[in-house]
Amino acid sequence: MWNNDGMLRHPHHQPESTRKKWRPIGLSLLFHAILVGFLIFLGNRASKSLSTEPDRRGSIVLAVAPDDQPDRYLDQNDSVANEPADQLDTPPPVASADTPPPQLNVQEIKNPIANLDGPPPIETPNLDATSMTRSDATTGQDNSFELSPAALKLIEAEQARLRNLAPKGDPTSISVFGSGQMTGRSFVFLIDRSKSMGSSGLGVLSAARTELAKAIAQLESNHSFQVVGYHDRIVTLSTRQMLDATEANKKMVSGFIARLAAFGSTDHLRGLSAALAFEPDVLVLMTDGGYPELNDGQIRMLSRLSRRDTTIHCIQFGSGPLQIRTNFMTKLAKENQGNFRYVDTNQWSKP
Repeated sequence: MWNNDGMLRHPHHQPESTRKKWRPIGLSLLFHAILVGFLIFLGNRASKSLSTEPDRRGSIVLAVAPDDQPDRYLDQNDSVANEPADQLDTPPPVASADTPPPQLNVQEIKNPIANLDGPPPIETPNLDATSMTRSDATTGQDNSFELSPAALKLIEAEQARLRNLAPKGDPTSISVFGSGQMTGRSFVFLIDRSKSMGSSGLGVLSAARTELAKAIAQLESNHSFQVVGYHDRIVTLSTRQMLDATEANKKMVSGFIARLAAFGSTDHLRGLSAALAFEPDVLVLMTDGGYPELNDGQIRMLSRLSRRDTTIHCIQFGSGPLQIRTNFMTKLAKENQGNFRYVDTNQWSKP
């Protein structure tokens, strides 16, 4: 190449300013290359020294030395040399097929605490259930679990109550106002005494005086009964409990019904709830079904109040043929395994 003076210039010839510019960069590259090589050399030396260094076992030994002896410190060789052979890092021996299995000391296993220091073990006595139950009677010792006289009286009274609640004798079957046979040992007769049931209405109370007295007369001494009159209040025969079917109690029925004055409004729910509280086998409802009638929710509630073996029979009174075939009494009887009966009071005056 030719310069400005017309002279030939060498291709590698650089101006002085250019050479000064690249000189520090070259020195820096040379220095870093030397540094990298030195670090690689040191890394190789360290890895070789680590790979050839054997593993060392460390131990800590604690000991109590007498005051008159100087302290002695153990090094690695002493701790390894004094360590039991079974604790060294040696592989367990491999048992061959011909090596017999080790024999266990059966006596030591049978009584593992025989060789321990201390008091001898407590021997378990030979327990016999028969001898334990008869020990009080044979030895004459006091029984600490004997019941007190007061507790025995309570148990006797409870047993007597349960005997009274148990069924006695055979059940019987009776009928009221042509209702068909109603079978049980205990009977509750629930009669509506509202104004419509009296002599100024259907006249049911006077007819019930004869019907109920005749039906209750069929009961035996092992049976029980109760008569409940209701409107917006409740009245019962004699006391608020089931009465034994004695002759004296039977004779009270006719006079009780004769004294029932017919007045007031009707509360079927109150009357049925009171009758179910006696928990009879048979409940007989006698009413003209006056307002207010029971709804389905109240009928379900009465079914829950009733015992599972209590049957509810419903007898409805009216003037003329039955107009409504389905009412709360038909539903109540069906829900409680009973029968429904409609009585036309107009038929009573006919010969």
